[in-house]
Amino acid sequence: VSNLGSGYTAWFEDAANDTSPVVINESGNLGIGTTSPSARMSITGDGTGATRGFVFADSNNVERVSILNNGNLGIGTTNPASNFEVRKDTAGTATIQLIRNMDNTNAGSHARLALATGGASGGDPYISFDVQTASGWVLGPDNSDSDKFQLAYTSGFVPGAGQLVTVQTDGNVGIGTTAPGNALHIVSTAPPQLKVANDADRYTTVTHSTIVSRSLDTQSNPLQIRKLGSPVADRF
Repeated sequence: VSNLGSGYTAWFEDAANDTSPVVINESGNLGIGTTSPSARMSITGDGTGATRGFVFADSNNVERVSILNNGNLGIGTTNPASNFEVRKDTAGTATIQLIRNMDNTNAGSHARLALATGGASGGDPYISFDVQTASGWVLGPDNSDSDKFQLAYTSGFVPGAGQLVTVQTDGNVGIGTTAPGNALHIVSTAPPQLKVANDADRYTTVTHSTIVSRSLDTQSNPLQIRKLGSPVADRF
């Protein structure tokens, strides 16, 4: 089939004179569902919203990849709820996504996962680890609170709630507080606030007013409080 002039090289439609035929235009572009293909192949769905516009199926006609008319892409699901959703419901198997750069000749051959929002007035780039309908963890910076990096226990993909650990941009770390005033700032209403242990029988605990040290060998390893740089220590 040759087209020596302008117009369509080929036009396929059924007897109902469909307004969404299959066409090949004078540039060689293939259009499915459109009479104005803008690229080598243009496919236009039959509507808008969460209806399927494009499907890949296996030899058993089981749909494996679906693109909805709203642009959502699903692998393993025919109804992706977000821009990109990968799903597998087979019992006893894992759903794994890999980002690989297998070059081993150049130190710049990185593999990266980047999350970004629009700017200081935008939202938070965070990762949510969610156990469906139960509980979960959120990890990422809080854009509305001086870009503090936070680890929170929450559920339902809700950032900015349930913060347990906060790291400020000055390096201060807070446990139980979102405003650490020191390199390590621990806030807890349940004593002891800090426990350092060698094992179950050798440990030191710290509350807001008390230091307790327990050791099976208290004579050779007593608790020592020493001034920085001083060789002399108070022994208890």
